Amino acid sequence: MVRVIEIEKSELSKIVFDIYNEDLNHIKKIHKLKVEESLNDIEKLVSYVSNTMSSISDEEFIFKLDLDGEAIGFFTLLNVLPHEVTQLNGFHISKNHRTKEVLKSLWEGIEKNAKKNIICGLYEENKDAINHLKKNGFEEQEYMFFDEYDKNFLILNKKNK
Repeated sequence: MVRVIEIEKSELSKIVFDIYNEDLNHIKKIHKLKVEESLNDIEKLVSYVSNTMSSISDEEFIFKLDLDGEAIGFFTLLNVLPHEVTQLNGFHISKNHRTKEVLKSLWEGIEKNAKKNIICGLYEENKDAINHLKKNGFEEQEYMFFDEYDKNFLILNKKNK
């Protein structure tokens, strides 16, 4: 049985490293960070993990998905006050655990901990995640260009139950 457990930020970097490491070729395609091609895979992995960790604020709620004591995924939520909005700032499931049961647990955890509206911004090339959000009730809102990453992001929105 998959459990959703709130964790401290200090616990997340190992989870992110392990999940990104097992699926590095996919991460290279979908991560918002543009890394130097001259870097080796370990250097790229460290860059992706560092960027992910630095994008998580101290105000965010961080959760891991746990299966029999193994961290198989994570998500982070940031409540935008005073609006009833929660920003889904990041989520990822281990490539070996992307099953209906695990994805159901992911969404149950997000919906249980989110406010009335959930927003998420994804790099426009992250088609799998965009399609996954749409299957779970998200609608496209707008595209935004972020100079920091030199990439376009799609902003999606969902009314929470």
